[in-house]
Amino acid sequence: MNSKERPTLGGTRIKTRKRNIAAPLDPAAFADAVVQIYLDNAGDLELVAKNIESSDLNFSRYGDTFFEASQIQLRNFSMRTPVDGFEMQVVFTGGRTQPGTTKPDEGERHPYSIIECEPKREVILPSVIYIQKILRRRPFLIKNLENVMQKFLQSLELFEENERKKLAIFTALAFSQKLSGLPPETVFQPLLKDNLVAKGLVLSFITDFFKEYLIDNSLDDLISILKRGKVEDNLLEFFPPTKRSNESFSEHFSKEGLVALVEYNEKKIFEVKLKEMKSALTTQITEEVDISEVIENVKVRVRDAKLPDIEVVRVLWDVLMDAVQWSGKNQQQNANSALRQVKTWAELLNTFCTTGKLELELMYKVQMQCYEDAKLMKLFPEIIRSLYEQDVLAEDTILHWFRKGTNTKGSRQPPLSSGMFNATRDLHVHLVRDWPHHCLRIENHPLVRPASIICKCMAKASSHSTSNNGPHAFDAAFVRRAAVLADKSAGLTSPHPNFGCVITTPTGAVASEAYLYAQGTTPAEAQAVAAAGELCRGATAYLNMEPGDCHGDHAAVSALVQGGVKRVVIGMRNPLQHLRGNAVRALRSQGLQVDLLGEDLTSKVMEDAQKACILVNAPLICRAASRVPFSVLKYAMTLDGKIAASSGHASWISSKQSRNLVFELRGRSDAVIVGGNTVRKDNPRLTARHGGGHMPIRIVMSQTLNLPEEANLWDMSEVSTIVVTQRGARRSLQKLLASKGVEVVEFDILNPRDVMEYFHDRGYLSIFWECGGTLAAAAISSGVIHKVYAFVAPKIIGGKNAPTPVGELGMVEMSQALNLIDVCYEQVGPDMLISGFLQPLPDILPTIPSLDETYAVDPTVSPYESSIIFFYKTWDPYGALSNFSPHPIQMPDENGDNVTWLSVEHYYQAHKFIGMDDTLARDSIEKIKSAKSPEEAAKIGRSMQRKRPDLVRPDWDNIKIDVMYRALKCKFSTYPHLNTMLLSTTGSVLVEASPHDLFWGGGRDGEGLNYLGRLLMKLRSEFLGESSSSCESPSIAV
Repeated sequence: MNSKERPTLGGTRIKTRKRNIAAPLDPAAFADAVVQIYLDNAGDLELVAKNIESSDLNFSRYGDTFFEASQIQLRNFSMRTPVDGFEMQVVFTGGRTQPGTTKPDEGERHPYSIIECEPKREVILPSVIYIQKILRRRPFLIKNLENVMQKFLQSLELFEENERKKLAIFTALAFSQKLSGLPPETVFQPLLKDNLVAKGLVLSFITDFFKEYLIDNSLDDLISILKRGKVEDNLLEFFPPTKRSNESFSEHFSKEGLVALVEYNEKKIFEVKLKEMKSALTTQITEEVDISEVIENVKVRVRDAKLPDIEVVRVLWDVLMDAVQWSGKNQQQNANSALRQVKTWAELLNTFCTTGKLELELMYKVQMQCYEDAKLMKLFPEIIRSLYEQDVLAEDTILHWFRKGTNTKGSRQPPLSSGMFNATRDLHVHLVRDWPHHCLRIENHPLVRPASIICKCMAKASSHSTSNNGPHAFDAAFVRRAAVLADKSAGLTSPHPNFGCVITTPTGAVASEAYLYAQGTTPAEAQAVAAAGELCRGATAYLNMEPGDCHGDHAAVSALVQGGVKRVVIGMRNPLQHLRGNAVRALRSQGLQVDLLGEDLTSKVMEDAQKACILVNAPLICRAASRVPFSVLKYAMTLDGKIAASSGHASWISSKQSRNLVFELRGRSDAVIVGGNTVRKDNPRLTARHGGGHMPIRIVMSQTLNLPEEANLWDMSEVSTIVVTQRGARRSLQKLLASKGVEVVEFDILNPRDVMEYFHDRGYLSIFWECGGTLAAAAISSGVIHKVYAFVAPKIIGGKNAPTPVGELGMVEMSQALNLIDVCYEQVGPDMLISGFLQPLPDILPTIPSLDETYAVDPTVSPYESSIIFFYKTWDPYGALSNFSPHPIQMPDENGDNVTWLSVEHYYQAHKFIGMDDTLARDSIEKIKSAKSPEEAAKIGRSMQRKRPDLVRPDWDNIKIDVMYRALKCKFSTYPHLNTMLLSTTGSVLVEASPHDLFWGGGRDGEGLNYLGRLLMKLRSEFLGESSSSCESPSIAV
């Protein structure tokens, strides 16, 4: 056909074309045709889908009817509903519905429809997959599916509860299978009909929907659907009006097991409240509302919304910077605008930056914005300086940030550019130059701690001898007995490594037994060998732990070898790295048989015995594995969980028997710690209250130093008190406390972790916490609490505002609760004592190397990379350098007669009073000389010097260095192995690592005079035949 022959609208070809006559609308016939396909293919949905796809059915005209009919799973093909009155052959109902409804006629219904089938996903899922296949070929049908689902969801009230559950499962599976293009509003918007919501039908349906959907999908997927359904921010609209509250939301979905959804909703609520506060604050700042009014409004919002302080600080800074009128790329104008804003609203920031932690968070926030925003890239130092000048940031916060905050390894704050870092460093120099010297901590002192020594241990696992793997009940019993012995000194002396020794004859009879009394006393093994005498020949020695109470000393091993002991059974290796393996290797090299529990002896009874050995030295194990002492939290509470009445009155919750037990527990600790609130309300004494024995140091932890000027803890007549606080807090009170003899220790940022690390450095093994709930929560959150003792009294006090043992931990569900380990229950008078570990003891067994390939620090060969060697406690590296080491010396008295002193410390303390013509002074000398341990000798001497300074010889300050020098020279001349160890340190600086003794020790930050270390270095030079011009004369006065 050419262009001239093309037909036109009036042409003959159009007029004579045969017209198709449209068939009348007949959904019933279409539905029957679909059902027939089911019948012809025996209900096999795979075949049904193929035949429907290849059929010439008019889907575009009967799309709704198709979905209503095709979703019937016809397994019983004889069941057909009548055609009369048909409007929909329904997928869901299995029968035909009456006009205008979604409920079928009464009568026979298909048992395999969605409504009639079992409410199980595996039964309903095939229908969903079948529809998915159809939609892939005919995507235009998605609108028809949407129409059908809307009809049923709007008519939920016509269905029974069980039927609604099946509809919810189908709907969830439809979204889970991601049916192409099905809009979420199809589900959620029809549900928001007031009558359905009010009856609770929607809440039930949506709950089933959520639970089913989350089986195969994440919460993020669900939230995505809610967002697209435009209900993410209005989940409460699914609840009836009478229950439309966040509390009801949390209660309902928590009960249904949808905890993640509850947490998400709480997060959304929190974000909404922050957004509302930010919006209101922005308006007020933009309109330049009076700053006092702004502050009050923020306080009200923070209180009502219970917003965390740290989030408030972040919002304040964001709002202030958003309100600045920036000037494009003009850096100087931007700087002026930002600094003007900071100065104008400094009072607002200062009101809510109430702690060092919040000030530090503000610094991080400023740093982050300056790092990300080009307009502020160079303004960081100027902004920080301005905040400091406006008293928003304290100098301690800036110094803390500079030392720790600029090191971004493992931290969340961004790195500083070189320009920003240099400018910040200049600011730091400015602050250091201008601030009072006592506010600074020496950063570049030459006496810095060396890196930890890591001993080289072979990784090869040791093989266990099967010949020794018997029940060994005999061995286990005596090892447990040694562990019990080791604990006998608890409460008598300050905590130390606990050693017990039991020696048995070849016939199994006990020849002797002993335990280490205190640091610096005769080892348990040496005591037991001396007591057994000739019975040691061929005997077996049972030890709870590998010997090593003084590093550099071998008295325990020598006693066992020289006593003729044939076999040694050890409960556990020494957990201290520098001691582990030394004694085992030395004993074996001398031909003794050494069996270790868990290595050479393995059985259930041995495991129990080893556990007893581990528990008795739990503080030492914690010290070996971490930089904090073993900490025990103790509290007494009523049956309803209160530690005081609402008025604050707390005397007494527990019984007298329980309080007596607490006194014993205190005596087992180096120190007892309380918070400022306990001091203000209870005014405790915190004494052990027993005749003699160890009196623990008392520690008060107070950030603001808001403490009374008169308190029982300031009485230093019986025991010392240490107050730890934030640097710069209440200088006037610090001076007053110092005048009473109370030691005050300042921290840049006061927190339990840093405090415990400090007392670890002081050599403390165990701390007993008797604080209130706020400090207890902080200590638990910091991870420093290892064990809990809870005394529960059979009393009920009630009170909404009555305090509880532990404050806020940030936990919102019971699954987050901390579970105790190895829980014990004990009846104490009328009370119940519940105790257990809050965190497991460090597992030292995996770190134990092969028995034949064990290496430890050899004190005669210095392995230190640094030129500084620190020593302090006798069990620490190079402990034999300490004055407390168990090495008696003989020194001439005034008449020239040699007198034996049990340690250098005994000799030194006694000489404070020698020559004084006073009976009390002479008595003190005798008490010091006869003291069982260096610790007790020091306690007597220091106490007497504090109480009666008039009894101290007047020339003591001039001669004390000479006294110490003579004692040290005698010690290292008398014991060749100590002399060898001292000479092995040649080339290294020796520093007594006492953080609180600024005369004999190096001090906390290297500010101490370190005279003990200097005297040892002088002796070393003399023994080497060298003269050292760097060491001062021992007789120099200070």
